[in-house]
Amino acid sequence: NKVKVDKIHVNYKSGAFSVDGGVEFRDGDEVYGKGFRGDLKFTLIDKFTLEAVGVFGHKVDYRYFLTDVFYETQPASGIQVAPALSFYGFGGGLYRHMQQAMKNSQSEFGKSLTGICYTPDNKVGMGFLARTKFSFIGSPTLFDADVTFEMQFNRHWGVNFVQLRGEATMLSAAQQTDMLSGLKKSLEKVDKKSGDIVEFNKSSLETKPTKDGALTATVGMKFDMEHDVFTADMNAYLDVAGVLKGREANNRMGWASSYFSKDKWYTYIGTPNERLGVSLLGIAEAGGYFMVGNDIPELPGIPDEVKSNLSDSYVQKLERRSDDGKLTEGKGLAFGSDLSVKFDATLKPFY
Repeated sequence: NKVKVDKIHVNYKSGAFSVDGGVEFRDGDEVYGKGFRGDLKFTLIDKFTLEAVGVFGHKVDYRYFLTDVFYETQPASGIQVAPALSFYGFGGGLYRHMQQAMKNSQSEFGKSLTGICYTPDNKVGMGFLARTKFSFIGSPTLFDADVTFEMQFNRHWGVNFVQLRGEATMLSAAQQTDMLSGLKKSLEKVDKKSGDIVEFNKSSLETKPTKDGALTATVGMKFDMEHDVFTADMNAYLDVAGVLKGREANNRMGWASSYFSKDKWYTYIGTPNERLGVSLLGIAEAGGYFMVGNDIPELPGIPDEVKSNLSDSYVQKLERRSDDGKLTEGKGLAFGSDLSVKFDATLKPFY
């Protein structure tokens, strides 16, 4: 008989600092083989935070490792670059024989401080990460960004890819609270004259933002030199004090994606079935899409609510449209937009 330890965790807090971390072990794991992961987060109250992660292990015929460190202080204590920016977070990492994991093989064991998971891969030589956080000087709640640069080499020291990814937030929850207060005061002046419809607007304004900022965007750009492919992707989320919001799940306002290779290319800013869109108090919605290049999705049919307001001859004319194959060959473009306004109010009896 023997005792096997899989994980050790430590969490200590005092009035001046806190320490949180631990060690996790793997043995005979299908993905990571035999190895261990250590992580540590040290916080000096109101001063700075230092985080570190290390993953070390070996498969049957090779060893691998990942190290990642990040230091973060308060924006007011960061390195100020005139006239507008304060850099208050710095970090970097190094890995060998590891690769960014596919979406279906995510694991906390191989996760870096950027949230990207890495798994062993003997085809990869070395890779390194550089990360920084920055905001506006004196106004970190107005604009804040977290950006990571990554470069990866193969076993012969040729460059596999260069990647830039990041997230930016504008107008934090604190700023939205100030906006919301002003909007409420304006509504209260109208409340005495307008009836139930104003109460509905007020309840919408009480909705808490699902994101830390009114506008949050994530961006990733990658140049795969091994296959000569450039990709860029973006997601944007909007929630301005519950008044103006992205109309998709989690207040997503929209997305964009570009792909360029020798064989095909395309740029999508939304698609007909997944459009960019915003909603104003749940009363009005607007959306749209723009597509150009190869692999253009099929264009949508005419909505029934639009057909009902058009003559049969005009509907038939629109449905006979043709792109002559230009879209599928990357020789054309497609775009569309929509707007809807909903209003439902009950008039009270008057004499």
